[in-house]
Amino acid sequence: MRILWVVLLALFAAGAVAQDKDKVLNGDAKCTACHDENDGTVLMIGQTKHGTRADKRTPTCTSCHGESDAHLKKPAAGGSRAKPDITFSKHSKT
Repeated sequence: MRILWVVLLALFAAGAVAQDKDKVLNGDAKCTACHDENDGTVLMIGQTKHGTRADKRTPTCTSCHGESDAHLKKPAAGGSRAKPDITFSKHSKT
């Protein structure tokens, strides 16, 4: 009986690790170069259904926010970075 519990615990732990590895922002290296684990507000989306590789419908940053080339450029001294092409907030037009 003890062996059964050890095996079940090992399977449960392996499943939890596999589930964590499934959460990614796949194909969004140009976004995650700046928005990394220190920027929790942006990467929180990767902890939702929008971050799972198991579902082929999972969007990428650019599939929702556009290429956002202006957002990637470093702002001039004293300027602020341009917003992504498409934003989602209560004040956005999207």
